[in-house]
Amino acid sequence: MLNKSFLLIKKYRKISIILGLNYATIIVFPVYGPVLLKMISGQQIIFMSCWTLLFLIIGFIFMPGSLAKQESHKRNILMLGVLTALLVVIFSKLPIYLQWFTLALMGFTSGRLLVYWTKILFAETLLENRTRVISLGLFVASTSLYFSNIIVPSLSKEIATIIPAALILSANVFYYKYEHNKESFTATITSKNSPVLPIPWILFLIILCIYIPAGITYADVYPYLTIYNPLERYYNVLPFVITVFFTGYIGDYYGRKYLLYLGLAFTGASFTFLTLNPGIFTYFLVQTTLQAAWAFLDVYAWVFLADIAEMRNRKLYYPLGLGFVMGGVIVGSLLSYLIRNNFPVFNPTLYHVFAHLPLFIAVAYLGRIPETYRSNPRSTAFNSDLASSNLIISLDSKQKELNDILTKNYTLTPREIEIVNFIISGYSNAQISEALFISTNTVKYHIKNILRKMGERNRNDIRQKIIDYII
Repeated sequence: MLNKSFLLIKKYRKISIILGLNYATIIVFPVYGPVLLKMISGQQIIFMSCWTLLFLIIGFIFMPGSLAKQESHKRNILMLGVLTALLVVIFSKLPIYLQWFTLALMGFTSGRLLVYWTKILFAETLLENRTRVISLGLFVASTSLYFSNIIVPSLSKEIATIIPAALILSANVFYYKYEHNKESFTATITSKNSPVLPIPWILFLIILCIYIPAGITYADVYPYLTIYNPLERYYNVLPFVITVFFTGYIGDYYGRKYLLYLGLAFTGASFTFLTLNPGIFTYFLVQTTLQAAWAFLDVYAWVFLADIAEMRNRKLYYPLGLGFVMGGVIVGSLLSYLIRNNFPVFNPTLYHVFAHLPLFIAVAYLGRIPETYRSNPRSTAFNSDLASSNLIISLDSKQKELNDILTKNYTLTPREIEIVNFIISGYSNAQISEALFISTNTVKYHIKNILRKMGERNRNDIRQKIIDYII
């Protein structure tokens, strides 16, 4: 397993690094980052962070090349990153209106880069590796934040801004170098072989509710924990870094939804511990569970939304869904601002209540959230005679070879190959629909294409052909 993991890191490290550097830019500076705290004080931190997130969302919602034809050229995306980096370096010298402009530009630039990064993620990573690829990216981002928390307080304002400038410039350079051999810069928005399904608004709103406590955490809980300095300076983010490193294995080997369960459980525990009497022990309980919670939830949100976008055959649903993540942080931040204005003295019980309300809403709708990936769907087949036979072992051992044959000989798409695996495991159309979170009509559409391509009359013929191949 370790050898496979190292090979995976080596194969996808550039994709993860682009994500990590881009996301680190946001969390190190304009969204409650240590560099912003170095520059600004008071409630203006909340407004500047929300302002940046707003433009990050705006950067998410436009398709590649839809803002201007010039954006379709890789070099122009790089130039946007260079301009942003230059403004960030001189941020402390800028008048206030240009500081707000720089923050908006940072959010927008990161949003656009992530939209184009989405193209790479779907084109070059596999469903079964996605959690580890994304968790590695978030590991890079959180590690950058951890060391920034330690270093920035010792730096001058002028020197501190070099860190986020270097991050955003590096992210754009890495992306430019990654894409420089590609002939086309146009993202694949949909697959011609499958219908586009509608936007899953309910799922996006559930994600938004989950991230309202994140806004409360950033705006008020973390500032409250600074009373434990200098311990906070060296311990903050460390549990996140450690936890996020292992989340990839959980999501790819056991299922995505385990990350959601763990994240919600740790979040509830952390806000409960917040009501205990202040002290070092309470601090460690709160900070450890809180950081672990957001490690689980961050990886879950990033991976789950990617899975949903792919299943619905509309890749740009992914950045749109991430916009709801950022929207939840904005709502939570503004809610904290209202609480702070009405209750100037920090009241842990009050935050405990307000943080749990959106979590309760999310828990109430857990049944609406699908499990988007099972490591071995054949092992959970429903009443399948094949599942109880030794053919499963044979199928596992020849899976890669079988996939190659289905791709080359029958031109099946990755989604069609996935459905073939469910068919030979004895899944019904309804069970495939539930497992993949697609409609039964879409399942029938895929099966019709599979039968046509393989020259078979029904699903039993497909199963028999695969069994004959294995034997």
